[in-house]
Amino acid sequence: MRVTLIHNPTAGRESFSARELTALIERAGHEVLYGSSKKDYKSALRQPADLVAIAGGDGTVRKVAMERLGRDAPLAVLPCGTANNIARSLGIDGALHELIAGWPTARQQEFDVGVARGPKGESRFLEGVGLGLFSGLMAILDEIDDEYDIDFDDPEQKLHSDIKALEAMVAEYPPCEVEVTIDEQKLAGKYVLIEAMNIKSVGPNLQFAPEADPGDGLLDFVLVTDDERAAMLDYLRRRRRSPEAWPRLTVHRGRHIRVAWQGAEVHLDDKIWLDKEDHEEAASESSHAPVIDVTVERNGLRFLVPQ
Repeated sequence: MRVTLIHNPTAGRESFSARELTALIERAGHEVLYGSSKKDYKSALRQPADLVAIAGGDGTVRKVAMERLGRDAPLAVLPCGTANNIARSLGIDGALHELIAGWPTARQQEFDVGVARGPKGESRFLEGVGLGLFSGLMAILDEIDDEYDIDFDDPEQKLHSDIKALEAMVAEYPPCEVEVTIDEQKLAGKYVLIEAMNIKSVGPNLQFAPEADPGDGLLDFVLVTDDERAAMLDYLRRRRRSPEAWPRLTVHRGRHIRVAWQGAEVHLDDKIWLDKEDHEEAASESSHAPVIDVTVERNGLRFLVPQ
């Protein structure tokens, strides 16, 4: 096969060089075109290929996937990041040489793409979009990363640190006044977290929607009210002890969610999409609360999944 390999050389799990990854794929009998996700990877993606391999974490997968929407060649993930939520949701794990050897017999998994529309326009996502507690943590961690260069010995240490920080925020995080419409169902109240999820996990392997299926044409909507902080705290404590911890959170399933919210950051996948300044600007331009509208597009991508 002709394989286009897009590689993040700074991904956090294992340090594989471009030469090592290229050699692994060539030894499996494939022709390789290499591109770095830190350079002009888009030109490599424009070349003909039977398969596009992505060696990196969730951010690299999203970056490549958004360039490949609607294209014929499937995507193959070689998980090298910290959380690897997308790979885990597809059951992709193991040694890289074993994953590469399994490509000829792997099945193709259809993968939906979420679409979020808000005050700053339209964006697509693979993992999830949400506001409240987790977005607040992301904003704080972004500020810390900008100011300090903190190294962790391994990815699990980083995940554990982030979960512990979220756990510390649960009791004091201010709830958001929210009006929600899920398909035809209307809800309103004070929420500490709202997530529209395309896959099971978000952030540091937080399995908020353990039954989510990225190929079913639906999203899983996780809503945690101000009165359900204890359930959230219980899950985070159990999650620090075991990655297989099962949350006891309220999950709705549907195709569309509309959220009118007050004052909180909004994340899209692993980035802050709308910060508090964006919210204030949008609120000042309208007498109504800013609105996020989230839907799903069927089968925008195809991934190779091991048998």
